[in-house]
Amino acid sequence: MSARRIFGAVEGDFPAQGLPRQKLEFALRYAALAPTENRWQPWYFRLAETHVDLMARNSPAMETIDPDKREFMIGCGSALQYLKLALKHFGCLGRVVLFPDLGQPSLLAKIHHGFSCERDAREKDFFQAMTKKTAAANFFGATPFSENMQAVLGHAAAGERGWLD
Repeated sequence: MSARRIFGAVEGDFPAQGLPRQKLEFALRYAALAPTENRWQPWYFRLAETHVDLMARNSPAMETIDPDKREFMIGCGSALQYLKLALKHFGCLGRVVLFPDLGQPSLLAKIHHGFSCERDAREKDFFQAMTKKTAAANFFGATPFSENMQAVLGHAAAGERGWLD
């Protein structure tokens, strides 16, 4: 593994022999890289022993900018995708439940620790791309994506039953 440093963590420092909570906590550093339109993270995470809850932040000020919560949900989906990708990269992605409790509208997903199969080449490319500073810093900028990266992103979207346009 490379010695890529993300928020004070080195990829090689992943606690492979650690508890599920330690592994989840380590992967959350990658989820924090998820890009958002206004550089405001519309999510936060609640860490438990064997799972992480993806929670929606309440912000009346942001609701005036995004009344339909479209950008809000895209940002939360981005964080979920980054977390899933990091957990799969480290081999510990378990079950993911979207909107697990309709009585708690701010609870968007529950991500469980588990064991995931080996990543394919596109997932490896996507993980490498998300950890590059330029990918996170200029995600919405004028820097064009290569055809290979468009294919990787399209594959990731299709894996989530979505599409890239």
